[in-house]
Amino acid sequence: VWGMIPLGAALASAGARTVGPMTVTVLAGTACAFVWLVLVRLGADDGPGGGPDEGPDGGPDAAGTRTRPGGVSTRTPPA
Repeated sequence: VWGMIPLGAALASAGARTVGPMTVTVLAGTACAFVWLVLVRLGADDGPGGGPDEGPDGGPDAAGTRTRPGGVSTRTPPA
């Protein structure tokens, strides 16, 4: 990972000398936004039967159960 920092700096420097710093900044920002949107979209996929209020098996005891990051599950009180 650390080896990519000098490579990115060299590419940005060469691009800034060639097309200008503003163009390189806009292109880099657009690329970052595109990658972020793709990652968010991939993370939004719950998979088959995985609604936010269903447990892993979707059974009757799973209603109102949510899993927090790290695998901690909590029960929400009935409405």
